Amino acid sequence: MPRATSLYRRPLCGPPRGLWVRREAKVTAWRRSRSPGRPGQLRRASPCSRPGLRPGPLRSLRLGSDYNHRWTAFGPANVRLHRVNVAVRLGDAGAAIDHARKVNLDLLPITERKASFFIDTAQAFAQWGKHEKAYQALRAADQLAPQEARFRPAVRHLVTDLLATAPPTVRLHLREFADHIGALA
Repeated sequence: MPRATSLYRRPLCGPPRGLWVRREAKVTAWRRSRSPGRPGQLRRASPCSRPGLRPGPLRSLRLGSDYNHRWTAFGPANVRLHRVNVAVRLGDAGAAIDHARKVNLDLLPITERKASFFIDTAQAFAQWGKHEKAYQALRAADQLAPQEARFRPAVRHLVTDLLATAPPTVRLHLREFADHIGALA
């Protein structure tokens, strides 16, 4: 993390090649600083705080397109994915869904990123109380990248939460899905 924060302090200059690495490091550091289970997760000030990430879309537009240098998948589409994730983590389901509607999955070359997008979208729908749509997003993640849906603890927690709160019509499908990914074992 110290490397990512030191990258944050450097001025943005040079070719786009360094731009996507710096940006991805900053976004990763910011997301990790806000991970559940960290003390003061929403109150702690850090060099990678929310205001510091606002220029991201402008910087990603400087690239002109989405790139996948060194598997970072950085560009405007990836910035939108991170916006969805940040809104979910901050508990703003409406903003997360608004950002999700703007994501063009065809621009994302990495399947894991697409699956993460569907998982984040499912969490947003669950926060919003849209259980059927949350289930559909989880199914989409599982169809796209079964390993992501089956082995992520966040998916297992989400499925068990949905099983406890969803209406009976959705609960039947969720129970089958939970059995399919091994969340009930």
